[in-house]
Amino acid sequence: MERFLAQHKAFGLGPWIDDLTRVVAERRTFLDTAKGNFFKFRTVVETLPHLDPSGVDLGARAVTLGLSSDLTGEDGEMLLDGLKNLRPWRKGPFNFFGIDVDSEWQSWMKWDRLAGHLPRIDGRKILDIGSSNGYYMFRLANAAPLFVLGLEPQSSFYYQYKAVQKYLNQHNVFCLPIPYGRLPSMDNYFDLVFCMGILYHRKSLWRCSGRFTTAWPPKGLLFWKTW
Repeated sequence: MERFLAQHKAFGLGPWIDDLTRVVAERRTFLDTAKGNFFKFRTVVETLPHLDPSGVDLGARAVTLGLSSDLTGEDGEMLLDGLKNLRPWRKGPFNFFGIDVDSEWQSWMKWDRLAGHLPRIDGRKILDIGSSNGYYMFRLANAAPLFVLGLEPQSSFYYQYKAVQKYLNQHNVFCLPIPYGRLPSMDNYFDLVFCMGILYHRKSLWRCSGRFTTAWPPKGLLFWKTW
């Protein structure tokens, strides 16, 4: 979270930096003291072995981090146990150092349908509402946007994202563990907004959609899936 704030000048966050700083500070305090699932999954990520991937592939169907040859036997067992303890993996698939992490949804199918309709996204500012473990953010990062910011308040999904970033350390991908309603009103800021599989969780579709339709400028784009 703090990495995102550190880039406030490059990202043009000046009008919202005070509000964003307050949100991040509150979330940091919560995450550092949380019990229950937030504590459980944070501990899992913290105890994953420290590994350096010899290569990554964000263009493959399975977001791929490292090779099996990067692992020792003990590290491989620790990594496998940790990835199992982060289940269920809703979106994916992923591959961690030769370990295939299957997912409940084969998200590459939606990505393949979506990719042909995307504009050029290099240098763009992108928001993914309900980003889950970041699968789509990492696929988007392969096309060199200025940044992709995800919002994901659910504990297991957020820490799955943290597990991926522990090894990927993708410099232009960020995630805040908050619902969209906690994000300051950043009118006319994002070039591209993704809201996929979120609206059916909301009591009022129009109230929700009415707020985030102000988040992108007149020539920005919204990808909106309602099921």
